[in-house]
Amino acid sequence: MEFSHLNLTKARAALEPLRQLNNKEYNRLRHKILTIEDKTQVLAERMGWYQNGKPLFLQKKELLLIEEINKVLTRQKREAAKNNNKEAANVST
Repeated sequence: MEFSHLNLTKARAALEPLRQLNNKEYNRLRHKILTIEDKTQVLAERMGWYQNGKPLFLQKKELLLIEEINKVLTRQKREAAKNNNKEAANVST
């Protein structure tokens, strides 16, 4: 399984909307991305697991992180929509 820098790029891009919505979630998930990057680099260097200049593992963790980010974004959007509906109901009554 080849490590994909593209997956971490996708994770960072998926994380970007959280920056405006919720700093606590953003910081937690950003820390996970940085941890994965650090572990990947250190372990790959230690084990010599490189092919074409790229480490050969941790893709699954990256994909799980992207999935987690997407779940948080979905939850944040749902909560925002719920709050908007409550505000609209209060205005109309």
